[in-house]
Amino acid sequence: MVDMTVSKVGTNVAGSTRESITEIPLMYQPGKHYHYGINNDWLTLIVEEVSGLPLEAYLQQNIFQPLGIADISFIPNPSKIDMAYRPAPHTFDRGATTGPEKQHSGGSGLQGSPKSFIRILQAILDGGELDGARILKKETVEDMFRSHLSQEPEDRKRQLEELTEFAGEQDPWAFERGGMLPGSVDWGLGGLLTGLDGKSYSHGRAPNTLCWSGFGHSFWIIDREKDLTYCFWSNLIPYGSKAVFDCWREVEELLYLGAGKRD
Repeated sequence: MVDMTVSKVGTNVAGSTRESITEIPLMYQPGKHYHYGINNDWLTLIVEEVSGLPLEAYLQQNIFQPLGIADISFIPNPSKIDMAYRPAPHTFDRGATTGPEKQHSGGSGLQGSPKSFIRILQAILDGGELDGARILKKETVEDMFRSHLSQEPEDRKRQLEELTEFAGEQDPWAFERGGMLPGSVDWGLGGLLTGLDGKSYSHGRAPNTLCWSGFGHSFWIIDREKDLTYCFWSNLIPYGSKAVFDCWREVEELLYLGAGKRD
């Protein structure tokens, strides 16, 4: 199943209804090129078709409940909306979403707490298992940290050029250097792999660290070499706030400083 679907579909972001997803034409044949888009929304349709479950039910049964997570869901919690959302004056703000979406999306829409999300990251860091609950096979976790771009030289070169340009917008160290990344990158299963040329970030992030970010400035990394994972969340749009990026950079540098002293 992985060879025919997950590895052929790819990356990220928000979709809409099932019908609108399937009506969007392909930019490239599956598995032929890296491109940021609605690929995770296609994965939603695959998961729902194979499992026979809506995405919400599948995630609850196979990830959230086994890990003891009760506050991550696609269904809004009315008691939490005031904490997470503030209307912006003099904008085209459409207001908070208070009801369930028609189509749950692999690219966006889950709501929850960093305290719960870090349990998912910790399970991946520990090889797919946490507190006796296994959510992924060890082999699947290993596959997450391997390149899934084309290995054909010319195709790979084009994909890496596009990925590197896009990744420069997701990295606070590149953000302050005009998009220039500290080292080379690649694409794993579920996120960006940094430092693939063997170079560490100067503050200590090890090569082959898996990371990604969300539109509201929600960031996470999994560094298996340093046995470190964390998530840094804000709830601010549009994406690209220098203040948030500066804070993220400072938080990560302090975490690695503390981890180094602990070792």
